[in-house]
Amino acid sequence: MNFNNDKQTRVMTINFKNIKSKMYKFSNQLISKSSHLLIMMLISSSLFAQAPQKMSYQAVIRNSSNELITSLPVGMQISILQGSSTGIAVYIETQTPSTNANGLVSVEIGSGTIVTGTFAGIDWAAGPYFIKAETDPTGGTAYSIKGTSELMSVPYALHAETAATATKLATAKNINGVPFDGTADITITANESQFFEKELVNDGENSIAITFPLVASSKIYYNGNLLKPNQWSGVGLTTLTLILDTRQNDQLTVTN
Repeated sequence: MNFNNDKQTRVMTINFKNIKSKMYKFSNQLISKSSHLLIMMLISSSLFAQAPQKMSYQAVIRNSSNELITSLPVGMQISILQGSSTGIAVYIETQTPSTNANGLVSVEIGSGTIVTGTFAGIDWAAGPYFIKAETDPTGGTAYSIKGTSELMSVPYALHAETAATATKLATAKNINGVPFDGTADITITANESQFFEKELVNDGENSIAITFPLVASSKIYYNGNLLKPNQWSGVGLTTLTLILDTRQNDQLTVTN
């Protein structure tokens, strides 16, 4: 993540993590030159059946001596930028959370005081998007800590509300020799595909009655492994003979 600030030095690390589903993940280091604070930031998207129009954001704030700044207000301005780290701000909000006894501030992007845009109006399919976070550790609006980082993945639940509907496969697939692209139903008759499956009842069960005649091209799978021609017999018959040691509960599959 790249942060720009002139004439003083500071280090900032940002991480994305999962809270309830798929989330954004990133961690980077910030070197700037304006405030003597070390901040670890965490951002995540809480995903529900009805996707909330907000993202959870947390920051642990420390001073230059690595001491927590506790029980104090922190001014924050958060922007969602489209296209690049210097792109158009499609959404900006401000919040003034307070750190707790552990130096942690927690906000929900999308529920602050709106400066411009609407969080619900962001078209997540039209990315890439970047988050610009600006912080005033004294609780005001003189934002001395600034940084921008790309969202490395789309907020899935939010994008799902506006995702396009697929109407066909880009490339048709063959199913038993019948082309299928998703635009119409296809019919596969019984003689196009024959399938038999059985769990062996006893040890040494080598003769198994099946529901169709075996042919030379029949595929015999034993515990998921394709048998060689010398490990079975019964071409032209409806009885398969296994030429191997068998065990109770082993799985047999036959296809024509």
